Amino acid sequence: MTKLKVGDKVEVIQAYEKYKVGDVGIITSIDDIYYRINGDKGGAPAYFFKKVEGDLYEDQWHLNDGKVEIPADADKLEKGGSVVAFRKRKVKPFEFGEKLRIKKSLWPKYVIDPKNINPGLDYVDAVYICKYFDLDDAEGIRVYINDGQNSWDCCFNDLDKVERLT
Repeated sequence: MTKLKVGDKVEVIQAYEKYKVGDVGIITSIDDIYYRINGDKGGAPAYFFKKVEGDLYEDQWHLNDGKVEIPADADKLEKGGSVVAFRKRKVKPFEFGEKLRIKKSLWPKYVIDPKNINPGLDYVDAVYICKYFDLDDAEGIRVYINDGQNSWDCCFNDLDKVERLT
């Protein structure tokens, strides 16, 4: 287990006092075996917490208008037993060399060379190379694609149908 210290950001992994599993806070003091988060007077042993890197959730709150499905792993704000707003869990950024699957509808019609036309596969395996920004400064990704006959690198912005291969 990682040694926790004052100032560490932690996630509650075992409910105690007013904290539920998944709540996030900062360790503000340590007294013997009790770790206190967010300036509380109580506390809990270290095994009630898991250290987290950075913020787990997006900064923006989304109002629950009943038209969108709330992700199960979202940070929920409840009032009167109903979820009134939620924040989505941040998506881990892609890393160099990570393997991805990409839906064919995302491929550009012509890649770098007109001979490399989308061969019509439903999905293609790709390897993440780096971040990419188009001329309008929209963020996307650059990947290396090998369909068995041809290989090329490709840049695109729509990430809705990109899956991680685990």
